[in-house]
Amino acid sequence: MGYSIGGAPKLMKMMFLIEHYDPGKRELVERGLLGNAFFVHSQGVFSNDVMHCFNDLVSGGKIENRFPLKANTRTEFREGNKERIDNIIHEFKEVANYNLEDAILTMMGLDPYHKQEHYGTRVRELIKENLSEKKKKNN
Repeated sequence: MGYSIGGAPKLMKMMFLIEHYDPGKRELVERGLLGNAFFVHSQGVFSNDVMHCFNDLVSGGKIENRFPLKANTRTEFREGNKERIDNIIHEFKEVANYNLEDAILTMMGLDPYHKQEHYGTRVRELIKENLSEKKKKNN
């Protein structure tokens, strides 16, 4: 992959998009790609699973914890997943972290200025509610 993407907060958002964003539909999907659980956090979205993996990668010397993050290794993915991940990175890599946070919260149906009302809420539940509301509006 060989990408360089912002710092740890931007990485968290990119991992969320890899987990729940369908670049073909250009919307969030309830079923995650990798199985990481995310919740609403002060910086938008957060996953303990991703943070533990990030810390393991840093302590193992696989990535450097600096801005921008830089990988010291290459990872191979199944072909369909690699294309999806590449498309997501291409679409969002230049988006500033704070704009990316707003975009993600908006995709979940939340007002970014009132996210604190949802701190700790599991993102999957919000996506499910938002998709359900969209279906109701379209019918």
